[in-house]
Amino acid sequence: MHILKAGREPFLTFLRNIPSQSVVLSISILTFMKADKLNSTFEKTTMLTVSCGLAITFFIAFFASMTLFKEHFFASYDKSLKNYHQLLKSNNIKGSKYHREYFKFIFKNHKLIAAESILITLIIFLGYVMVGMLAIQSVINTADKIIK
Repeated sequence: MHILKAGREPFLTFLRNIPSQSVVLSISILTFMKADKLNSTFEKTTMLTVSCGLAITFFIAFFASMTLFKEHFFASYDKSLKNYHQLLKSNNIKGSKYHREYFKFIFKNHKLIAAESILITLIIFLGYVMVGMLAIQSVINTADKIIK
């Protein structure tokens, strides 16, 4: 598996970003729960705005981290993938168009890599779901102690 060879560095970089994203999500949920307990409309609005801002920050960080991981992970496979990665970058193709073109190339020319990348993406996504669930659970436990 590529993730145990040249794909280690992009994967570990991706994993290093998860704790900070989890903290941002936890604070977002905590401020949302705190807003529910406030009496003043202004304070509620302020707390909800902070909560939404943090939630948006979490989702931006999640998608940025995921796309950066996929770009570096696929580019580290072999020479043809690295060359195609460079070709797309030199043509200033970014974002969803980059991923669409890159996946077309992978599915057409590298079936095993495509299968591994789908599996890894699912595992990472499930990991994020678990991080989110744990963040929500820890915030609820913390909120029960702090917010009364």
